[in-house]
Amino acid sequence: MEYYLTLPRNKKEMAVFMGIISLISVNIIAPLITCFEIGFSWKAWKDVMSLLPVLWLR
Repeated sequence: MEYYLTLPRNKKEMAVFMGIISLISVNIIAPLITCFEIGFSWKAWKDVMSLLPVLWLR
């Protein structure tokens, strides 16, 4: 069986990879954890989503 390195090999691929991972973690994982902690409601989800751009830029 041949092995091929499929990780990002240059700066452009690395930037795309990090962007995708960042979007997934910021837009899905963080709001879900928050909603599990304070109880799920659409208001809580909206409040978290409104704060995420500020937190993402920090």
